[in-house]
Amino acid sequence: MVIHALSIFDTISNLGDFFSGEAFFESAGYIWNALLKVANSLLTANITRDEYAEIWQKVKSLYTTFNALSSTLLVLFFVYGYCRESVDLKSNMTFITLIKMMFRLVVVANVMSLALTMMPKLFRCARLFAEVISGDKDYGFFFDGAKIYEDISSGNNGVMLCFITSIVFFFFTLACAFFLIQPILLRTMKVYMLAPFCGIALSTIASGGQAGYAYVRSFLGAVFSAALIAVVLSLSSNFIQTISIKSEEAIVRMLVYCLKMSTISASVKTVDSLMQKAFNL
Repeated sequence: MVIHALSIFDTISNLGDFFSGEAFFESAGYIWNALLKVANSLLTANITRDEYAEIWQKVKSLYTTFNALSSTLLVLFFVYGYCRESVDLKSNMTFITLIKMMFRLVVVANVMSLALTMMPKLFRCARLFAEVISGDKDYGFFFDGAKIYEDISSGNNGVMLCFITSIVFFFFTLACAFFLIQPILLRTMKVYMLAPFCGIALSTIASGGQAGYAYVRSFLGAVFSAALIAVVLSLSSNFIQTISIKSEEAIVRMLVYCLKMSTISASVKTVDSLMQKAFNL
């Protein structure tokens, strides 16, 4: 009977700890810090080897499939550009113009043939940029869930409000972490989506078209956006710990944490638009 009574007492005690909200506060801080490290590992991963090797082989296979069409389009666009320059009465088809067109044709043809060799090198440069920016520091921030619980429950708020606050904070942290990692995975998928169409896009340059240049800017923007994301991750810990609103109310401090975590997630989501506006990529 004594053992049974102790078991009931332990169960009630565990339920009390659960409904206190302290465990949810602690778990939220742990999950945020852990997922920040996951985000950094995804950002600095080699997307052509190891677990990514199979999908990269599929991308290479698609590129090879489209390469026959790309070679045909290259010739067609060159002929189109030559005819356009020849029949244009406002411009003269000079020898220098012909040399420029031939030079452009040779450059594009070589880039198309070396694209699959050059892409992993670009990925490596972006990965090294991200690693240099992120450094060896641990991401995350020190979050004392027990202290937050004590501050909230010690006031006139009551245990129930403390429990509700912990639940809301826990799921809000999960949502922010999700929206932090999702753009990083989306960046990788964008690279995989753009890579097979490299030859088709570049073939338009043979006629002097702008589609190929737009493709190059978009591709480089997707690849090197890793550097800006790494900047956000490297600043995240200091940004969260710098509480600009001084208050003795624990709930107010929780709101500040939520605002700053959502700001970090939103910053990662706006990397693409920032790359386009700042670097035209």
